[in-house]
Amino acid sequence: MDQRLNQIQHWLENELQCTITSIEPASADASFRRYFRVFFSNSEMTEIEIDKSYIIMDAPPPQEDIEPFIRSTEIFKSCHIHVPDIYAQDITNGFLILEDFGSSPYLSILNDKNVDSLYSDAFDSLLKLTKTEDVLLPEYDQQKLQTEMDLYLDWYIQVHLNIKLTSEEKQILTSAQKKIIEIIQEQPKVIVHRDFHSRNLMFVEHLNPGVIDFQDAVIGPCTYDLVSLLKDSYIKWSEEKINQWLNTYQRRLFELNIISNMKHEQFKKWFDVMGMQRQIKVVGIFSRLYHRDGKDNYLNDIPLTYQNLLNASKQYSEFSDLYQLLQKYSPL
Repeated sequence: MDQRLNQIQHWLENELQCTITSIEPASADASFRRYFRVFFSNSEMTEIEIDKSYIIMDAPPPQEDIEPFIRSTEIFKSCHIHVPDIYAQDITNGFLILEDFGSSPYLSILNDKNVDSLYSDAFDSLLKLTKTEDVLLPEYDQQKLQTEMDLYLDWYIQVHLNIKLTSEEKQILTSAQKKIIEIIQEQPKVIVHRDFHSRNLMFVEHLNPGVIDFQDAVIGPCTYDLVSLLKDSYIKWSEEKINQWLNTYQRRLFELNIISNMKHEQFKKWFDVMGMQRQIKVVGIFSRLYHRDGKDNYLNDIPLTYQNLLNASKQYSEFSDLYQLLQKYSPL
């Protein structure tokens, strides 16, 4: 047993007066956080039921801070998003007892027969995040968008490929990223989950989906989470299918007065260019997870992410130079 797990058990048994029946790993994510599934045979806490499982979040300080998760939980609940209840917290040591949404992420159950129904539920959740009045979340500003895209050069090109770009290539990348940010900033702002994809949406029988991993939420572009869902790094759908969903989502945003009655081509461009920003970032993040954090499984997800990036960039003439650059260093 590692030291953190010993601390968790001490917290549960000695401070919360819970008797542990079993505790085992539930999952880990791309950060330093870990999750354990626990059952109790006895508890002094009235909220805890002995015939149910719970999730323990282990967020070790100083690498992780659980306070943004707690704040975002309150915000998402106020928007009627189905996020886990928090039953107990130890902010100093980075521990939470959370509601358990089970072991069925969308990724494990999605297929051609159920995807429309499951994504319809996901759209319903996303559209509840369009109200931003009095929401205290960071702004997804120009600097943050740029810093994220810098990960492509820093970790994919320079570290993963061990390549140094020419000054001309750097200028192409810089110029394209500036255009990407300009187009993104045209979009109306909503609450953005930032990782609204098939691994963070849990299939649950009541109020589907259960939404997790939302602690990095910001106020940002209205297509960001839609890109995360439809241009997922872990599952692929046909362009025809994606365009059908885009049409549906555009109509619903218009009905909510989030966007104007714009041409579909313009909305699709917003979506595609937002996707380019995210995919450039994610390729860099997956490279960093391997080279810095030793998580080699994310390398398997670079090809699909990169393919989505190429498919988007080749559609628009203003990104033709970027497309050529991306092709040159493609892993495909």
